[in-house]
Amino acid sequence: MSSLMTLYHIVEKIPMTDYQITAKIRVNDRHPKEWIVDALYEQLDRKNLEDIIEWYVTECKTKQAKRPKKVTTKEVKK
Repeated sequence: MSSLMTLYHIVEKIPMTDYQITAKIRVNDRHPKEWIVDALYEQLDRKNLEDIIEWYVTECKTKQAKRPKKVTTKEVKK
C-alpha cells in the first residue's frame, strides 16, 4: 500500500516545500551527531516522501569572554 501511495505522489506531483533549520544546541557530554538528525527524521511523514535532504552537525567553538582584570589604584603618597 505504501508503494501505491508513493507512486500516487510522484504521478500527481504534489508540491513539497524545503526548509532550512539552523540551531545551536547545548548538551552535557552527549554527542548530538548520534541523535539530533534521528530526532528530526522521526517527525517526518515518510509515506508522503518527506525526507532530510542534507544535514550537518558540527561543534561550535565559542570563545568565552575573558573577565576584565581587576584594576587597583595605588594612591601615590608624597
